Amino acid sequence: MSNSCCGTQVIGALLPKYYFWPRYGSQQWRQYAMVLAVGFGVGIFLIGMVCAAVLMISKGVSPSDF
Repeated sequence: MSNSCCGTQVIGALLPKYYFWPRYGSQQWRQYAMVLAVGFGVGIFLIGMVCAAVLMISKGVSPSDF
């Protein structure tokens, strides 16, 4: 694991504690964080499905030699 990855993890761990918790409150931020995580996962899934659909359509309409 590289140092940049560890630095990013430390920033990601400290950012909620010192920025988001005082701004939104601990409980409210935990609810927001769950919604953000689920939304990110759904977005990644939808992008993957669109890419798979475009790939299948492009392979289906491309000319092929028999």
